[in-house]
This record gives sequence, C-alpha cells and structure tokens, in this order.
Amino acid sequence: MLKKFTLLLSFLLIVASVSAQEEEWNRGPFQSDGFVGPVLKMTAVNDTFNLVFGLRANRVQNSRLAFGISGYGLVEDITTRENPPRNLELDYGGLELEYAVISGKPGYFSVQALLGAGRLTHQLGYTRFNISSDLFFISEPQLTVVLRATDFFYIGLGVSYRFVRGVDKFSGIENAGLNGLSATLNLLYVIYPPRT
Repeated sequence: MLKKFTLLLSFLLIVASVSAQEEEWNRGPFQSDGFVGPVLKMTAVNDTFNLVFGLRANRVQNSRLAFGISGYGLVEDITTRENPPRNLELDYGGLELEYAVISGKPGYFSVQALLGAGRLTHQLGYTRFNISSDLFFISEPQLTVVLRATDFFYIGLGVSYRFVRGVDKFSGIENAGLNGLSATLNLLYVIYPPRT
C-alpha cells in the first residue's frame, strides 16, 4: 500500500512539474506569506470511529510550494483490548509539505505529506509522574481540494492515510490498529504580506 501511494504521489508531482510550463499554472494559487487554521479528521482508530483535531501553520515558499508544522490529537481516548482494558491518549505531529498541483479561480488541488512522530500515553492514577508512553513514527500523505470562500478564508476537503510504525509497548494495540484512512476538513486563514 505504501509503495503504491508513493508511486502515485511521485507521478502527480511529475505531471505537475511538466504542466507548470503553461502560463495559467505558472501563476500558482499561493500568493500569500502563509496560512494557519484548524483541521478536523474523521477516521477509525483501533476499529473504532474517532475524531482527530489539530492545527496547521504553513509558510509559502513560492507560488506552488508551502511547508510548515502541524499537530493533532484524538478527541476520544483509545480503548485497548486488554483485560481490564485501558484508555490511551494519542497525539502526533511533525513537518508538513504541500504542493499545489492544479489551480484555478475557485481554488486549487494539492498533495500534502506529513512526516513526524507521535505518542501513546497512559496515566496511572492522578500523579503526572506515573505516566507510561509509547513513541512511534508517522507519515501521512493527503490529497486535498481547497475552495476559496473569501480573500482571507479557504475551506479544504480531502482524504489522507496514516502510516504508523513503532507501536509495541501496549498489548491490545498495534501499528495496524493506528493505520487508517481519514476524511479531512481544513479551515485556512490566509496571511498576506503587509502592504507598503
């Protein structure tokens, strides 16, 4: 699955590079300094429907490329299959890269990729010193359609897939339980350069 998605992502980037010779595409959709905004993801984690909430902050490198950071966390804890079960918190984040493949007046279509790390945590009792955690690596490619609502506000609808590696500390939860498809909603506030 990972190899197929990597090939698809590479193909889209090659097509975008070739097509960028056209005048319409050379302008690109990113005419600002950057953008920030909340993200809501609807997904299944450990075979249970869940919501992921996060924030993105990206800086525009040129008219088509943006990079930045993002962080996410599950709205509801994960319940393991142990006996007795335990509830785990999941948070992850990292560096993010976005490339606008196709642009037009109503918005643009982009490919994104997040590379970073995450943590599963379980707190025993009420003391902050009695915490058990498991760190993991995460990559999350995404395809997004971004529509312009106003000059300062965009709405993005997309689909992403989490690839998690390194989960091995808690019984009843594995890498495969954290991998998964997500439907995403991005609300982007555009930051324009100051006028002189």
